[in-house]
Amino acid sequence: MAGSGPNSGLHLPGLAATRHGEGIALMQQGRFGEGLPLLRFALQTEPGNGQYWLSYAHGLLISGNPTDALHIIQQAIDGGLNAPVALRLKQDALAALAREPLRPAEPVAPELDRLEAMLRAGRHAEAEAHATALLNRHPGSGYLWSILGHSRLSQRKEAIEALKTASSLLLDDAQVHNLLGVALHKAGRTSEALQALRTAVQIDSRHFESHNNLGNVLRDIGDVDAAMQSYRHAISIDAGFAQAHNNLGNALRDLGRLDEAVASIRTALQINPGHATAHNNLGMLLMDLGRYRDCLASFSTALNIKPDYFEAFSNLLFAQNLLPDGSAQDALAAARKYGHLVTPKPVPPSAAVVNSDPDRRLRIGLVSGDLRSHPVGYFLESTLKALSAGGQDGLEFHVYSNHWLEDSLTERLKPYCEGWYRAAGVPDSALVERIRRDAIDILVDLSGHTANNRLPLFALKPAPVQVSWLGYFATTGVPAIDYLIADPLTLPTAEEVNFTEKIWRLPQTRLSFTPPDIDIGVSELPALRNGYITFGCFNSLSKMNADVVSLWSRVLLNISGSRLFLKCKQLRENSVYEDVIRRFDAHGVEAHRLILEGSEPRAGYLAAYHRVDIALDPFPYPGGATTAEALWMGVPVLTMAGHRFLSRQGAGLLMNAGLEAWVAVDADDYFQRAASHSSDRVALASLRQHLRDQVLASPVFDGKLLADHLSAALSAMWKVQVASGSGD
Repeated sequence: MAGSGPNSGLHLPGLAATRHGEGIALMQQGRFGEGLPLLRFALQTEPGNGQYWLSYAHGLLISGNPTDALHIIQQAIDGGLNAPVALRLKQDALAALAREPLRPAEPVAPELDRLEAMLRAGRHAEAEAHATALLNRHPGSGYLWSILGHSRLSQRKEAIEALKTASSLLLDDAQVHNLLGVALHKAGRTSEALQALRTAVQIDSRHFESHNNLGNVLRDIGDVDAAMQSYRHAISIDAGFAQAHNNLGNALRDLGRLDEAVASIRTALQINPGHATAHNNLGMLLMDLGRYRDCLASFSTALNIKPDYFEAFSNLLFAQNLLPDGSAQDALAAARKYGHLVTPKPVPPSAAVVNSDPDRRLRIGLVSGDLRSHPVGYFLESTLKALSAGGQDGLEFHVYSNHWLEDSLTERLKPYCEGWYRAAGVPDSALVERIRRDAIDILVDLSGHTANNRLPLFALKPAPVQVSWLGYFATTGVPAIDYLIADPLTLPTAEEVNFTEKIWRLPQTRLSFTPPDIDIGVSELPALRNGYITFGCFNSLSKMNADVVSLWSRVLLNISGSRLFLKCKQLRENSVYEDVIRRFDAHGVEAHRLILEGSEPRAGYLAAYHRVDIALDPFPYPGGATTAEALWMGVPVLTMAGHRFLSRQGAGLLMNAGLEAWVAVDADDYFQRAASHSSDRVALASLRQHLRDQVLASPVFDGKLLADHLSAALSAMWKVQVASGSGD
């Protein structure tokens, strides 16, 4: 029970009193199953407090357990607690025993075995119901509380309170604290999750699952080195623990150690070939390495194993955008399939229109996993600032952030919003309730099929109007998303057939970049001191397909002495570095013509443009943030305008910046423009010196202009909704 007597136990000042008060309140409400564990915890924590013995004994008695009540009060009396109330409690317990049969504190073994069998068989709903029924007879059973929490956690239900109760009853059970840590992590309560998981590994240093889960929390808060230590510790205990090998691979990918990451995840798949998550993560690594067909195969394998694996499906759709020969029709068909998969049957009704006044201040919800130092954050900041400046006459923003990490950019965004809710780990059903409780009129997806998206949430139609904008350049395929925001330059009318959303075009551009908050000037043209042209591309290598390498090689070979400067995270990996050299060598470009560097913090990354004369845009997936940053650093970008929404993003930015001469229509035109611009270094030098001022005065950097257009668009969408009567 609680210890050998009133003078033994733990000492946690203040906590015992808090739990005791909470327990008394719950007992007074008749919530014995919740209150008793708190009273027991207070007693275990401060067994020298006589009141805690009396409260716990009384709680056991009124909840119908006179046997345990008598045992506790007798322990207290034997330990020296001889207050009259203690003697009265003993008499009451004896009287109750005379009226009722004895009942055990824990279920009998067959019942416990049955519960274990349910969990092993994955019958979690059944285990939850059975544990709940047994707790009515055994409310002090820590084991039953742990089963209840485990079964609820496995069903993505709220499990924290049950597991907290179990952990207070089973102080030395590492698995209970481990499960509590997982539940807290899923709820976004990371500091509490760390505490629970560290308690678990202190209780049992060889509990490999706790080490693995501790690594997951550490990785999510950005402490990747510590996360790797936890994963390696788990593997040292159980080398056959596939999940730890998989998670170690993810951490290695975070650090740009791609070869080690691939090896780690392949080890996980050797142990468990049916590990869908590992197949998905291998696909992400292969995409980083530019192995498009292989990455698509990995995502497909993950989906074959787990057909409702929405994250893998999003990754597959995203990767299809990288294919130089991808079909718009095939992409639409795949997106429609995704939309059908995530939409529940029957289709849920749209959220009701709470207030149909078409001219009132609208409540706008933003859903994103990228509201930090990320391209989405950079594009959003100045526009959101301008949107929020309207006060009561403008729009009211509520953010649902789907990532654990926050940084200085996050902190700058928060004041522009009325509400900021961390949605990472929150189940879709709970987030739907939150959004409807916040009475959101228009819910905006800023992710599309990029990482950390919540598209399955949008399929549940939590808001009357739903919109996709900013973070993705193709259809989501989700029928419940009403509109996609585009502009005249990037989405031709003929392309509308490739979208499930209605297209709403802003007058000039759908994108406005926030000027970097870094004090760095524009340098003189590097070619003036070098004597040769340096081309550059700081995009991800995953965009550098075979057609891109071929055309860039053609440019280098025909422009005497020119160099190509590539800078991205993948180039920190030696094997990737060597592979890039081999790919260009196959076209006759010698290694000394290439400058290859890994990524670095933003200030150094921007300063690297001091070494670039002309930036080359990849295709069919051009740059976005990289293009805007190059222009701000005085470096013009040569792009190729394709026919699809994605492939025209570079063209849209450059034409809005007044750089139409830098937009090519095909590969030959791209080559000719590279040669022409390179030959006139006087014009290049002049452009470099005034380009920053030119683009800062253009729509590309005009957050206020975009805010005005976006505000008008959202208001118009709302008026269409109200006029149609939908959702009323």
